[in-house]
Amino acid sequence: MGSSKNETFYSVQEKFNQYWENKAPEKGQGYKIFKRWENQIADKIYPSGDMSLPSHTYPNFIEWQQRYNNKLARNANSKMKATLTSSQWVSLNQNAIASGYDSGSGRLNFVTFDPNNPTTTMFVGAPDGGLWKTTDGGTTWTTNTDYLPIIGCSGLVIDPNNTDIMYLATGDRGSDRSSIGVMKSTDGGLNWNTTSLVFTAQDEYKINKIVMDPNQSNIMLVATNKGIFKTTDGWATHTAPSGTETSPTFTFFDIEYKPGSSTVAYAGGYEMYKTSDGGDNWDYIDSANLPNANDVIRIELAVTEADSDYVYAIVGRESDSGFEGFYRSTDSGDTFTKQSSASTPNILHSDMAPTAASEGGQANHDLAITVSPNNEDKITIGGVNQWQSVDGGLNWTRITYWRGTDPNHPGEGDAPEAYMHADVQYLQYLPGDTATTTLFATCDGGIYKSTDDGISWTDITSNIAVGQQTNIELSETTEDFYFAGLQDIGSLLHKNGAWSVLTGGDGEDGFIDRTNDNYIVSSTTNGDFFLSTDGGADYRDVTWTTPLPKGQWFSPIEQDPGNVDNVYIGGRPHLYVSTDMFSGNSDFTHSKTGAIAPSPADKNILSFEIAPSSNNVIYVIKENIISKSTNTGVYMDRYFCRFTSCKC
Repeated sequence: MGSSKNETFYSVQEKFNQYWENKAPEKGQGYKIFKRWENQIADKIYPSGDMSLPSHTYPNFIEWQQRYNNKLARNANSKMKATLTSSQWVSLNQNAIASGYDSGSGRLNFVTFDPNNPTTTMFVGAPDGGLWKTTDGGTTWTTNTDYLPIIGCSGLVIDPNNTDIMYLATGDRGSDRSSIGVMKSTDGGLNWNTTSLVFTAQDEYKINKIVMDPNQSNIMLVATNKGIFKTTDGWATHTAPSGTETSPTFTFFDIEYKPGSSTVAYAGGYEMYKTSDGGDNWDYIDSANLPNANDVIRIELAVTEADSDYVYAIVGRESDSGFEGFYRSTDSGDTFTKQSSASTPNILHSDMAPTAASEGGQANHDLAITVSPNNEDKITIGGVNQWQSVDGGLNWTRITYWRGTDPNHPGEGDAPEAYMHADVQYLQYLPGDTATTTLFATCDGGIYKSTDDGISWTDITSNIAVGQQTNIELSETTEDFYFAGLQDIGSLLHKNGAWSVLTGGDGEDGFIDRTNDNYIVSSTTNGDFFLSTDGGADYRDVTWTTPLPKGQWFSPIEQDPGNVDNVYIGGRPHLYVSTDMFSGNSDFTHSKTGAIAPSPADKNILSFEIAPSSNNVIYVIKENIISKSTNTGVYMDRYFCRFTSCKC
């Protein structure tokens, strides 16, 4: 999550809360992206709010991981090796995507094609799931990057002269997974080694794009959040941005070579730059029609072989991550024309029928663009959904919708356009496709393929296991019965040897009734809970007789170990309880009449546990304070401080 170096977590949080104070959160307005980040980082930077702290502690993990791998390598025949190899973890959902509408595997950042066999051999990279390869066009996938120092992947380029040589941009450009630089493989991805471009987590670098010179495979450019790096010898050495006017250390999100050129390239961040000497020097594009940098949150670029002089830019606006405008140059980036703007429908919004007045979008998280290689007027844009123009960006038609029509699930969906999982991260036409109708998209659900230029889509994610799991709940009566909450994918239920979608959104906390598997409680963000009374076949929203205050992003829920009828939830200042959760009239109230919110009274409960030995005893965590109740939550005693530095 980007912010000024002078800001703390709490100042960023305050601005966000002020913006949303009188607004109802909706899909595709950036609310979820921020709240997810807030939930991940809040306890890591308390109480200072210094957002650099996670980067300073992460190297400890890297150091341990390297020691572990080195020791494993040195002791190939040892007892430790035998124990570890006999205790390997096995993925439980790597054979197929869960059945049901709006399913998925997890976010994928990009797709890269083997130059010699693009129709069958391709690679995809995940923010936390490594690099995956298929040699059969997406029917099956494999990975061997689980033990890299970091398994976040932001880009990959392959040497067309020797496809065993490839370069991997590490880290996740869309979150706080810092890069450790560019890694190189000389055996087709079987093994990876560091190059001269090495970062540490404390450096807080993000690689947003890596590109290879179309004529000289040893020359590459890397766009980062601190400038553009260049190599002329396959990253044996490199030059770093100097901070001068022609070598800025700004954030650059995208970089593209002019088709066929080794000298001309374009870069987009909050402004646009151009090089005419292969990346040694960069000139600011001072076109009167381009937006002011203060109004921009992100720029993504595209070029086309249909006319190498054309350059395209999709721009997200700073105020709300919505659609700022679409720009086109016909003179190799010297001047730009604004083809469409926020006065047209906000094509980055999630609405079924967005208008110019529709606020918000997710340009900071998902923004992609590609242009037909044989038609310079056909442009496809990816945001929450996909939109396409056939007149150079003057007019747009939506071609996919996150609640669209899925032929595999008739009757589901709210719109006639094709279904694709929300939040498109990357778009690219199949290289060498003479018909130029085969298009690929990666998104928060996986990878999709279209063979009719975006009209219909097929999910080819198959066995890729990259889901970012937040929770798992097990049945206490049936061994093979459980469900998991996953970021972006929802809650997935495993029953009778198969996976199915239980509920959508971001899967969070829940439980399976200890005595009856038919009763399942799942949840999504901000404390919205769902109840199934038929073992997951159907579900309904859990509603309250008296509305509860909105919960925090992850709101914990627990079934009383001594009384299955009692269910407690946190995520609010008070601890709440229901004594009729499964009756169909759920009524959560303060845990007991006269109950006092545990200190501090204005903060939400992050976590709580009910003692298995006595359900009268409940422990509650809020920020740095643990409170204890011995009378089922009527009164919470401040018990002790989580951090010795606190002043409680």
